[in-house]
Amino acid sequence: MSRGSAALAALLGVIDELRDGVLVYDPAGELAFANARVEELLGEAPAGPEALAIGKGALVSGHPLEPLGRAWPDVLGGARKRLACRAPRAGGRPLDLEVLARRVSAAGEALILVELRDVTPQKQAERALLESKRQAERAVLARTEELQRKIRLVEEQERALLELSTPVIQVWEGVLVLPLVGGIDRRRSSQILDSLLGSIVETASDRVILDVTGVSMVDESVSGYLLKTVRAARLLGASCSLVGIPPAMARSLTTLGLDWSAVETFRNLRAGLEAAIRVQQRARSRLAAQRGPGLASPAG
Repeated sequence: MSRGSAALAALLGVIDELRDGVLVYDPAGELAFANARVEELLGEAPAGPEALAIGKGALVSGHPLEPLGRAWPDVLGGARKRLACRAPRAGGRPLDLEVLARRVSAAGEALILVELRDVTPQKQAERALLESKRQAERAVLARTEELQRKIRLVEEQERALLELSTPVIQVWEGVLVLPLVGGIDRRRSSQILDSLLGSIVETASDRVILDVTGVSMVDESVSGYLLKTVRAARLLGASCSLVGIPPAMARSLTTLGLDWSAVETFRNLRAGLEAAIRVQQRARSRLAAQRGPGLASPAG
């Protein structure tokens, strides 16, 4: 490229004043011109034009604009390439550059114009925003895990309370008592049923007393849960009775239209226990009579 041309010299003078770095190459990849801003951007003056040369489509060792070498054949072919580059700087952080390379014609000569724009502040802001987002995501994840842990702890405590609030007590051979306290919803009714049926099987009991003295409210759903429990126990061979029905609950049960005729009821737990124990004693007496004196279990 001849620099004797007044027009070209004027153009290079203008380029030298730009705030973007500008490199001008000839088609062979030799550096023809670098404006003053290039030195500011790269932190130190290039060690001669050969340090920024591209050669035959490949960057020389240590070239600060590595992506330019890959794009060089396309630029020579007339393509306009916009590249992102992190250029090293002596004694400082890498520089984020936006590189625009294109083929131009100036004073009748074909040239490759490479513009270098410092986008370090924008990239730093983007990275800071990304890191802030990641920190926020990690904080949300940590809070979510902590909340899930607390929810699991609450659920475990609720299960423990449910087990404590629905104890199945064996008060006599073959007789179980299930005292019910508080409200009964679908979840608790399922736990009550599981606990009772398991106890019936485990103790081989055939009499169950449901003490509803402490039940806070009886509506259609609660009545349905109680009847379901009675029927399930009956399928395992255990008959159920209700004790401790207060007047308000008695009125509710009669107005709901459910059939309670097959369920024995007693005023209080004592009356229900006495009746259940009498039944069990009569059953043992009949069994002993059927066995006869010779089949009776020896005493002592």
